[in-house]
Order: sequence, then C-alpha cells, then structure tokens
Amino acid sequence: MNCDFYPDAYEKIVLFDEYVCIHPSETWQSRTWDKSKWQALLEGLVRLGKNLVILGKTEDKE
Repeated sequence: MNCDFYPDAYEKIVLFDEYVCIHPSETWQSRTWDKSKWQALLEGLVRLGKNLVILGKTEDKE
C-alpha cells in the first residue's frame, strides 16, 4: 500500500468536510486483516467517492 502524503508532526492538516479514517495497524496479528483485504476496502471506498485519511505510526509505513 502506498501513501502520497506523510505530514510533519507539527504541520496543520486541512481535511475535507467529510472523510473516512482508516487505521490499519497490527496490534494483534490474529486480529489483523491481510493487506489484500485492506486494499479491497480502500478501493471500494474510493469507488464510492469517499475521501480517505490513513492513520498510523511511522513504523506502520508499508
């Protein structure tokens, strides 16, 4: 999964009026989706015209 934007921690972020936040972190491996499932979810939301904000930590970049 690629990301187009990694904001600076202190940078003010201007978001859309409506958006969906996704936090695909791996806290428990047994309760984590495969990347293909996350990708399918994101593609479906984009097809529906949703604005997405992906949340995570620096070590989650992949």
